[in-house]
Amino acid sequence: MGKLHEFIRKLDIITSNDNMEVHINIEYVPKFKDSYKNTSLLTSDKKVKSIYPPVYSADEIRNQLKKNKIIYGILPEALEKCSNINGVKNLLIAKGKKTVDGTDDTLNIIFKRDLKIQFTEDSTGKVNFKSIGSIEYVKKGTVLAVKHSGAEGSDGKDVYGHNIRHKPSNRIKLTAGEGCTLKDENEIIALIDGKPSFLQNIFFVHEIHEINSDVDIKTGNIKFYGPILIRGAVREDMMVQSEDSIEIKKNVEKSNIIAKGNIKIDGNVILSKIVSGGENIINIRNLNIFMELKDNILDLVKAASELKRFNRLQNNINYGEIIKLLIEGRFKSIIRLCSEIVNLDEYAYSLFTKRLFHLSPLNLKGPKELLEIVYIIDNNIENIKKNVIISTNVDISYCQDSIIESAGSIIIGGKGEYISKLTAKDNIIFTENDSVSRGGLIKAGQEVHCGTVGSLSGVSTKISVERKGHIYAKEVYANTIFSIGKLEYIVEAPCREVHAYLNCNGEITVDKLLL
Repeated sequence: MGKLHEFIRKLDIITSNDNMEVHINIEYVPKFKDSYKNTSLLTSDKKVKSIYPPVYSADEIRNQLKKNKIIYGILPEALEKCSNINGVKNLLIAKGKKTVDGTDDTLNIIFKRDLKIQFTEDSTGKVNFKSIGSIEYVKKGTVLAVKHSGAEGSDGKDVYGHNIRHKPSNRIKLTAGEGCTLKDENEIIALIDGKPSFLQNIFFVHEIHEINSDVDIKTGNIKFYGPILIRGAVREDMMVQSEDSIEIKKNVEKSNIIAKGNIKIDGNVILSKIVSGGENIINIRNLNIFMELKDNILDLVKAASELKRFNRLQNNINYGEIIKLLIEGRFKSIIRLCSEIVNLDEYAYSLFTKRLFHLSPLNLKGPKELLEIVYIIDNNIENIKKNVIISTNVDISYCQDSIIESAGSIIIGGKGEYISKLTAKDNIIFTENDSVSRGGLIKAGQEVHCGTVGSLSGVSTKISVERKGHIYAKEVYANTIFSIGKLEYIVEAPCREVHAYLNCNGEITVDKLLL
């Protein structure tokens, strides 16, 4: 007599990790009945009768999906394939709708922007420092910028019917400022001849004040809201000021050149002061002073604490007297730094005066009163950092006995510098390998690239960068000082191919080859 096996049908539903796809496995196992015609051990006459279970209907599969809370993206053609006695394996049965992220508007600025220096590289990867270019001027009717609109996106939905929000596109709203007009909401057109500029999607064209002679006693000092172009030199004891950029084709001698924008001087700068960045320069100066002042006061508190612990045993000096002695000795720079802050608010000035100046430290009872000053300093640092400091650059050929300050970078494209003070928020770059830096201070926030530094006679030249900065030089002579963060390194012997930086342990490393 034959043996009866029950039929089986299996249905498994597998959902992807992101809930965007559902696959299904269906297996049909028939029941069958074995029957034998004889019982010989040598031969077997077996007949198998297979009886298959009913296939899953589309409605049954839908119900199974619904029990698993799958309600969206069910594929009708897949349901049809499931109605097959052979079953299915890993069949995609439901698919969610993917999000389509919006694409951002793009802005094609057609004129050359000089807010930040962009250097080019040649085919070998060598940086071409001469690629800075000069101030660009446009004619009336010139297209300054074109906006290309991005596409809107759409939300998605998973197989459970949950909405998936798409990433919206960023839209650009163009605004025409002075000297410009907006055409079809997508183009900025110049209305006048002048120098174009761009700030926070607002475009301007400023009329250029052009001087075809030298600036001297005949022309008088020059002060102009827009960009200034001087085709001659600036003679002794003159002042040139601009709320925008300044370009001078010849030398500057014993004069002051001050601009909120970029400054480009094709000639030499002698016994002069060049300042690019306007109030940004004041903010940068104050930021550096506040940070140095904070470090000094924290060191003062630490030193006083150590002395106080020692003098408790002697019991002959109080906290205020310790602070006064330290300020008059090791920490003299605190009073100097307080005096150098520009536009210090009244409350901070009063606090500094009452606790640090003259005999006032004698009234201090403990470190808490000094830490209150640190708190005020931190607030000032935070306020300065909140303001956007726009990088502006100074590009000159050579300077001697001069002060050069920039809220961006300083580029020296000629012979170099002699006994000058150069200060830049970003980089200071001498573009020529044979340029010479001899005497003075070269101070940058990020990087300094030099040719030859110092001389065989041992003229002291100091190059300074912040903690994460780097100093590069082709040749360096003895008595050159590298300052990185708070640490200093004095070069003792002539060397070449120099790279100075702080290593992972916070120590100055100077990679070099001897000359």
